[in-house]
Amino acid sequence: MYGVGTEGTQNPQKSSVLYPPIPSWARAPSDPDNPDPKRLHWDEEKRAFRLTNPPTRCDCANHKSSLTGERLSCGLCDGRAMPPKRFRPGPVETPCRYCGESGEGFVCKRCTAIKERLVASGTTADDQILLGVHRALAAADRRALEEGELAEVKKKRRANRRRAEKRWARAAE
Repeated sequence: MYGVGTEGTQNPQKSSVLYPPIPSWARAPSDPDNPDPKRLHWDEEKRAFRLTNPPTRCDCANHKSSLTGERLSCGLCDGRAMPPKRFRPGPVETPCRYCGESGEGFVCKRCTAIKERLVASGTTADDQILLGVHRALAAADRRALEEGELAEVKKKRRANRRRAEKRWARAAE
């Protein structure tokens, strides 16, 4: 498109699109006002306020509800919740991307072996590999559970057999 010049003649240059200025209420603040400077600081990376000294323990003191009388808690004191890992002491270990086991890096040895089998069989898409690893892990868990149940059943059968043999021995005397 060619724009029209100020003299009313056609200008061979391309016209630029002019946008209206952004109102001040719609602009993102560069550094918002800190509502509580003693407790909060601005995190540039997350663009949010973070606690300067995050809590590692509960401070709810198990207050009672005035309505029902039950003890109220924040979840930290009774073990239902835990603070985020970044607030816990000690090094942060990356969990396995597939099974969630921590301590072996991004992919644990068990999932690496399963993934190699899947890639060798022709599965290359990431989502298919993820599903295949989950299926293999679920099948292994089922097998381990079945083996445990089989051991319990065999143990019960042996105990029943011993009792029956004792009964038969007493009946034969």
